[in-house]
Amino acid sequence: DYLVLASSELECTTSSMVLQMGNVGLSGGTTISSNILVSPSNLRIGDSDSLTAQADLDIAIADMSSRNLPPAHTLPSFINNEVFTYGIYATEGDFMVSNDIEFDGLNNSFAVYIFQIGGSLTVSDDSIISLSNLAQGTNVYWVVSGDVQIGSNVNFQGVILASGSVASGIDLIYQGQILAK
Repeated sequence: DYLVLASSELECTTSSMVLQMGNVGLSGGTTISSNILVSPSNLRIGDSDSLTAQADLDIAIADMSSRNLPPAHTLPSFINNEVFTYGIYATEGDFMVSNDIEFDGLNNSFAVYIFQIGGSLTVSDDSIISLSNLAQGTNVYWVVSGDVQIGSNVNFQGVILASGSVASGIDLIYQGQILAK
């Protein structure tokens, strides 16, 4: 189970990043910033586990990107102060979360949310992504064809499956997984 998975490099541009739980994998490269602190027992670089995880990620991205039943809800290019119930949401281009959003489970802990983003995902500074009424962060999937940029002082929930790079600002509270090709 990977907390962070990348294909070429893991870089931290802030003072430090501490990854305490879960594996950190690098399937195709060997570059990891010296200011990323991770237990050596949880670090997987170019081994069979990380290569398999990267192949599984390719399958998961293709699967999640192709889902459209029931027909996906069309997303505008940006949202703020929105409440989402379970379902599939899609946009063909870039997508921005410009303020707080909430995932409402409608008292169903199995509710699944899939965001199919055909371009890049940007989450503005000071945004809060929250869960209510039994919604689970592990059931929120952000399937992004481009890059992901998460701002500073953000509380983020969900599993990012990105075809591009993933970057974040400082003081990020992240509950989920970051999986990038």
